[in-house]
Amino acid sequence: MSETRITIARSLAALVCAAFLQAANNDEFAVKQAEMSWGDATLKGDAAALGKLLGDDLTYTHSSGRTETKKEFIEALQSGAMKYVSIVEENMAVRVYGDTGILTATAKMQVVSRGQPNSFQVRLLHVWVKRGGGWQMVAHQTTRIP
Repeated sequence: MSETRITIARSLAALVCAAFLQAANNDEFAVKQAEMSWGDATLKGDAAALGKLLGDDLTYTHSSGRTETKKEFIEALQSGAMKYVSIVEENMAVRVYGDTGILTATAKMQVVSRGQPNSFQVRLLHVWVKRGGGWQMVAHQTTRIP
């Protein structure tokens, strides 16, 4: 193979790698944006926004071990049984595998659950799936940090 062809082949390989990395970076950014939208909608109790952000097959597991469906989670927010007062996420990391994004973070949360205020810190795991051009959360899991 001539030196020119090798140079062209290397250049094409570099372009393909750069395009792949750019797409991965765009997806990571999009998952982080979806995460921020989830936090905002959860704090506001915005059922319409959550209806779009959360997959119909959502499994929402609280740090207490209680698990809810999408419908149960939204209903708890709307009824006032659960109110998120603040969610401050830190150390956020995203890994994207095709149409699936795994987001991990630590979070400081303040909630009012059935009239009882509570503050705690958790490790958070969210699974996001790309559907219809957007990202939907299909799993939420938190574990309290002592």
